[in-house]
Amino acid sequence: MKNWRYKLERFMIGRNGADQLSQAIVMFGMVLYVVYFISGEQFFNICSTAALFYALFRVFSKNVAARSKENAVYMRYIQFVKTKWEYRKTHKVFLCKKCGKIVRVPKGKGRIEVTCPVCRTSIIIKS
Repeated sequence: MKNWRYKLERFMIGRNGADQLSQAIVMFGMVLYVVYFISGEQFFNICSTAALFYALFRVFSKNVAARSKENAVYMRYIQFVKTKWEYRKTHKVFLCKKCGKIVRVPKGKGRIEVTCPVCRTSIIIKS
């Protein structure tokens, strides 16, 4: 019983493994497969299979640095979407054009000058 686990652990040394982006790609592939199952369009089957193969490529990739950068970009985007959704009624949420930091300002203040807390870049925003 331990023999196959040991071999799998040894095989995965130095590989990327399953990160958040790979999990999202697998979920997207599964949704596409359900759409294929309902509609019968072969296009969705091909896209579903491609997505699942790409997720496997990411999991078994030995270029961990590149996969980590891709995952970091994905996680930053997800964080931005979550923040935008959380403050959608009270604040305007945007990214600083210089450093990419998430900045939020209260809605209904008109045109205001906002300073990024990280890079100190001034931006004029209509809130």
